[in-house]
Amino acid sequence: MRPRKRCRCRDENGRDLGATCPKLRRRDGSWNPRHGTWFGKQELPPGPDGKRVYLKAGGFTSEDELKEWFQKTELLLSIPDKGARGHEARLEILRLIKEARTRKEDLPDYDDLRLRHRQGVAFQTGLVSDYLDAWLAGKKRIRRNTWRGYESHIRVHLKPHLGHIELDKLRPTDISAMFARIEERNEEINAGERKGKITGPGTQKLILATLSNALGDGYPHITWNSAEHVELAPVKRQKALLWTPAREKTWRAAYEQRIAEARAARPGRNVDTFKIWRDPQMRPSRVMVWTGEQTGEFLDRAESHRLYALYHLIAHTGLRRGEACGAEVDSLNLHAAELLISASLIQLGWEVEDGDPKTEASGATIALGRETVKELRAHMKRRSEERLEWGAEWVESGKIFTKENGEAYHPAHITDQFERLAFEAGLPPITLHGLRHGAATMALAAGVDIKVVSAMLRHSSIAITADLYAEVVSELAREAAEKTAAMIPRKKARATRRSPHGPPRLGSVQRKAST
Repeated sequence: MRPRKRCRCRDENGRDLGATCPKLRRRDGSWNPRHGTWFGKQELPPGPDGKRVYLKAGGFTSEDELKEWFQKTELLLSIPDKGARGHEARLEILRLIKEARTRKEDLPDYDDLRLRHRQGVAFQTGLVSDYLDAWLAGKKRIRRNTWRGYESHIRVHLKPHLGHIELDKLRPTDISAMFARIEERNEEINAGERKGKITGPGTQKLILATLSNALGDGYPHITWNSAEHVELAPVKRQKALLWTPAREKTWRAAYEQRIAEARAARPGRNVDTFKIWRDPQMRPSRVMVWTGEQTGEFLDRAESHRLYALYHLIAHTGLRRGEACGAEVDSLNLHAAELLISASLIQLGWEVEDGDPKTEASGATIALGRETVKELRAHMKRRSEERLEWGAEWVESGKIFTKENGEAYHPAHITDQFERLAFEAGLPPITLHGLRHGAATMALAAGVDIKVVSAMLRHSSIAITADLYAEVVSELAREAAEKTAAMIPRKKARATRRSPHGPPRLGSVQRKAST
């Protein structure tokens, strides 16, 4: 390769002077660093047909810069062996080199290209958006809920922020920048500057996991999983909190204030108090749990409702909503007081389909208490009567809990009816899933071993159970201690304790009787 210097100056006839421009050199014959640029031309090994191949490049500001660049390209072009197959690979590397020069980007990494060539994979992997689309298309056999989560992460976050980047040039800094922009959007939503739903820490973790799974599945075409080198703030698991009298009093005050504000803002108009009651922002935690007394009040209110047996089942066994809705008649054994959890109704947007339990540990046989068996017997008797009444028009869904004509319930209907009943009972709000938490809480408070409770909930590990219910069990223990103390009434305050060896101690405190 012989370096040359040229410029774009033209003579009086408009012809390009190129390397003959007198301004390229100073009076002493040395190169003028302020005029023109350097270019070079290097001949590469010819192809099998003997046709010559060249690498041309220009626009360098100095001769040293030109030589350094051509030395790097020579190293890259030496990766393939001689011969027809080596020639094809060399032409592909040559194309990458030219594209990098045109875009004024760094040359491809030598170690990366060498590894790709040895593994027989493509030198260039295309754009992130194209790869994610192809990856998602190959994931049709996974659970639909999981697939929908992947699709949402890719469509809403990954493609808009990272889709334009070439896959082999995706860096952890690009991914971190995406999450920084997500946080900026969250701040704008919180400040009321834009509409939308906040992307919380838990969802951000899932987005990163989706990208990491996609890149991990691309090996050996993708030699480095950049998502594995991005750290996000740890997500704190929302722990269950009990609706203690103090918390309920604070919530009710805020609830009444919100109603008063709504009525003042729209005099003479009806205020949707149910909507205010449902607002999760007013609750001390997203995971609120009723006390045993509150759960009893709810069941008393729901006793005449068609779905009473379902709510009773969840409250006593801790079933998930989808498991209760999907519970099958063939899986129920009232003589043995057992229910096999073998199916679950999965809600996909508004569509509903039969699916497997949430995890491998979720599919198990659960024991039923006597009261639960009693309520299920009454429910199954009514179900049989309705089946006879409907005759040929009965829909055989196979589910335990159905509409009058045998059709399975939509899970959203189960949730809506639960919230309405809780509201009508005058109780503080919880989610339907809160009944599951309540079942676990009451079992732990009754002294049931945590291993048994974890098995009842079908958690994948005892650690999840312990972490989720640590606070609420502690509160129940304090409440039990207060109730125990109340069982020992005192007629009067205790006198100041005197020491048998001297006068009363200074700073002694009289203790009042527990009430």
